[in-house]
Formats: sequence, C-alpha cells, structure tokens
Amino acid sequence: MFAEERRRKIVEYLKEKGKITVKELSRIFKTSEVTIRKDLEILESIGELIRTHGGAILPHGTRAEWDFFKKMSQHRKEKEEIAKRAVSLLKEGETIILDSGTTPYYIAKTIKGSTVCHSLGRSRWSSLRRYMWIKPSLERQDFQRRVS
Repeated sequence: MFAEERRRKIVEYLKEKGKITVKELSRIFKTSEVTIRKDLEILESIGELIRTHGGAILPHGTRAEWDFFKKMSQHRKEKEEIAKRAVSLLKEGETIILDSGTTPYYIAKTIKGSTVCHSLGRSRWSSLRRYMWIKPSLERQDFQRRVS
C-alpha cells in the first residue's frame, strides 16, 4: 500500500471511530509504529487530526458534508486532464498561485521540476498543503489575502 493510500485510510478510520491508537493502526496496516507516527505527524500538519499520547483524535469541525477525499474521486479523469493541460503551460522555474480545491490538488500533483507554488490562505483544506505530504520536493509558500 502506498503511503498516500494508508494516510487516506487512517483519516477515514479516524472519522468512523473518533479516536485511534498507534498500536491499532500499526496492526491494521501491518507497518511499524514509527511509520504510523510519521503518518500522524504529517496528517496533523495539514489539520486532519490532533496527535495525542499514543494516538490521535479528530479536531473540531472536520466532519464536513463533502470531505476532500470524496470530492477528489468526483470527475477525477476530467480534473487530471485539466491538470495536465495547465501544467503543460508552465515553464521551468515559474511561480504559480493555487487556491483550495481538488482540481488545484491535481495540478500540484502533476507539476514536475522547480515550479514554486503559492497557496491562498493557510487553511488546512488548502490543496497545496494537502499535497505537500505526498510530494515534499514541491516548494510551497503560503500567503493570506488581505481585505481592506
């Protein structure tokens, strides 16, 4: 199982149970506790969970009607095609800005080379923030919109 799949299943399991332990996840996914702790650390950094001593719990407000992973599966082929086309327009070393959403996630996933991505806001739902744990070589810089 790929790390991305395992992390997605950890979040799904957590949403079902409300809390999880490192030992339990290690047994379920047949992987080391060290690997599970790293997964939980990454998932916490993007706001999916809160680590506790020996496990994790859900943060408040994560039970949205449509969660990110469900939206990712909707119109996936179309989103991948849009991402391929958008990335084909980029030149090596260019900087782009991505907002939240699942299509920008696929764009971030498709980018190769030294493109710098800026994400709008610091939301845990930011597509780019979510993708950083899958492709850590992608440089990310966050900034928040200012409204006057």
